[in-house]
Amino acid sequence: MKLMQKPLFFLAFSITIFSQIGLGQAQSFPHPKTWQISQKFRPRVDNKGTINDFMGDGILVMFGAPISREDDSQRAIACAMAMQLAMVQVNKKNQEMNLPILEMGIGINTGEVVAGNIGSQKRAEYTVIGSHVNLAARIESYTVGGQVFISEHTYQDANIDLQIDSELQVEAKGIKYPINLYEIGGIGGKYQLFLPTETESMVTLSEELLIEYMILQGKHIDAELFSGALVGLSEHGAKLYSQHPLERLSNIKLKLLTDPALCDEEPDIYAKVVKTSGIDQKYFLIRFTTLPQKAISRLNLIRDINLY
Repeated sequence: MKLMQKPLFFLAFSITIFSQIGLGQAQSFPHPKTWQISQKFRPRVDNKGTINDFMGDGILVMFGAPISREDDSQRAIACAMAMQLAMVQVNKKNQEMNLPILEMGIGINTGEVVAGNIGSQKRAEYTVIGSHVNLAARIESYTVGGQVFISEHTYQDANIDLQIDSELQVEAKGIKYPINLYEIGGIGGKYQLFLPTETESMVTLSEELLIEYMILQGKHIDAELFSGALVGLSEHGAKLYSQHPLERLSNIKLKLLTDPALCDEEPDIYAKVVKTSGIDQKYFLIRFTTLPQKAISRLNLIRDINLY
């Protein structure tokens, strides 16, 4: 077993069926069609990066091993931009095949890890071990569909013109100190890859939608139940009113209380808090991450009615 310590750049991304189908439908997603979708991503990962691991609905790609290059961080960011841009054509093809819309969140981190052939004489594989690998996955978990987050170390090492759409500081599990994250909207230099600017219009509802929700703590759900109301709807999210304070990037599980049939027959709605109101701390912008089909139809209908 030959191991070595070296700085690497990790691109962790999760390809998720956001806001289109429920969990039951996801489990029965046709395997041949899933394979066809996966083929569309193959050219986009070919940026001299190495696929290290498949993790459920995500993939971990590393730059800098087994071959190290001076522009590893730049190519990792450029790869992320190219992959997000490719989603337009992927989803266009999905619609033609009557498949759900896909979205993807990407997190990139840089750090020193142990790399090498790990295992026994009978079975060994080239892989990497270290806290920075886990941190890349943590960073990805803060994203919603269409976003690319990079760490401070990656930002400093890239040394190239980057379009920074937002900055935030988070306290990641297992990390003793807060970490700075940058949402990347584009990369300049020889790459010139920029994500399109999307603006969602929030439609104010004439009648609020009552909900109850729980807060997710990692993989666990807080048993405490809170009441709230959706007072606005956009294409992918909502404006939530709640007396209980919510932190940015919190994940919640919610149920609509205005339709008992929906609550009983469909899985719960999952969302992430993406912004808090600067004036009144009782209002929060949330982005749906899992939305049952019946909920999609109902919320779209309510939004359309309130448009006029």
